[in-house]
Amino acid sequence: MISSYTLNVIRRDEGFSETPYLDSLGYPTIGYGFKIGPKNAPLSNYTFTIPPSVALAWLKSYLDQLNTKILENETLSNTMLLLSGDKVRCLVIESMAYQMGLQGLLKFKKMLSAI
Repeated sequence: MISSYTLNVIRRDEGFSETPYLDSLGYPTIGYGFKIGPKNAPLSNYTFTIPPSVALAWLKSYLDQLNTKILENETLSNTMLLLSGDKVRCLVIESMAYQMGLQGLLKFKKMLSAI
């Protein structure tokens, strides 16, 4: 399970929006940084809002699924085992996985190997 420390840092870093907006790359996004459509899609396609409680539940669920995938991946599982007890370094790995996805994180082969 992703720690409450990681959850709170991601919430702080992402910020919350109850209405759709375009992220820095042009993707329609809502809540705590959840992509909801293709790049450069018009925001007029998204006429709904999301309450904070729903966005938080969505984030917790996503982070739990992400944690499961991290633990199922041998490289990332070994990395997290070596970092266990160091919440800041675990946060970095979890945050990178959240921001870039597992495939993006796994491209940091030298970093993961050095850990």
